[in-house]
Amino acid sequence: MKNKNTGEKKIKRKRKNTLSIENNPAIWVERSFIHLQEPNRVVYFILGSKPIPYPNGASSRILYIGESSRKDLSERPLESLKEHAVEFLNIRGMKYLTVICVRLRARQKIKMSKLLQDALLFEFKALYGALPKGNSQSGTEHKHWPIERLREILRKYEKASGADIRSK
Repeated sequence: MKNKNTGEKKIKRKRKNTLSIENNPAIWVERSFIHLQEPNRVVYFILGSKPIPYPNGASSRILYIGESSRKDLSERPLESLKEHAVEFLNIRGMKYLTVICVRLRARQKIKMSKLLQDALLFEFKALYGALPKGNSQSGTEHKHWPIERLREILRKYEKASGADIRSK
């Protein structure tokens, strides 16, 4: 390249590459992850850092309820997180997501994890007036667990917890 005014060749300067390090971890794994390697079935919640409002006026941090009955239980919760992370983190004020697992003992010829997921989705819709943000299929009525216990589990995640990962 030549300078228009002087006719001299311009020397291009190399740009410096800059690096930046994030202060917060992109992935956080705790010891409870080890339990996902055991052959039990799992129902899991993807929780947001802040509660979001639902139609009946109540709020919940539960953004998705899923289940895994695979041999390697760690795969499905991570796949779901990967599928929904961008959508959930684009919610105004959402800073991070957490995956919480509820483990079940397997019973012969009964998919207890699927039954529990259906029961939790049914009760979530009854409590909050809609399904969690990331779920599209609703659950069915159940007879395996007391309604009070299911609602207790769901209400546990209505507000941001002081024992959340950011406060450790």
